[in-house]
Amino acid sequence: MSTSQGKRGRPTAKITATADEKHRLLSWASRESEPALAQRARIVLGCLEGRSNLEVARTEGVTNVTVGKWRRRFATQGLAGLQDAPRCGGPRIIDDDRVAEVVRLTLEASPPDAERWTTRSLGQRLGLSHATVGRIWRKHEIAPESLTHD
Repeated sequence: MSTSQGKRGRPTAKITATADEKHRLLSWASRESEPALAQRARIVLGCLEGRSNLEVARTEGVTNVTVGKWRRRFATQGLAGLQDAPRCGGPRIIDDDRVAEVVRLTLEASPPDAERWTTRSLGQRLGLSHATVGRIWRKHEIAPESLTHD
């Protein structure tokens, strides 16, 4: 089987984007807080430039299959196709506001009776388990021992 370009293998999905979609992709591509979304946006932008899946894969350090996946998702679902899909398992218990509160307190405040927060002290203050606080810190690459508050 061949594509319209005379190459062998699966045909690549043709994609186009409006100016607004390109603007949004460019914004997402530099988003440090969501590295997976940023990479997906860079993949799609590379494809929109007319580069092959293999070229984009080499640039992004991913496989050709990964580029094809995000190209197809964008072709069929647009920007929504690049968002994280719900995962299996139970629903999230800690919402974004609670996560932001953990991050804010860790970075901006000290506990009243110590120099810095521990997972246990912050968890107790917020009514969360120390394991939950630890997961949030790891996800946001926060190392409280390196923080100092004035």
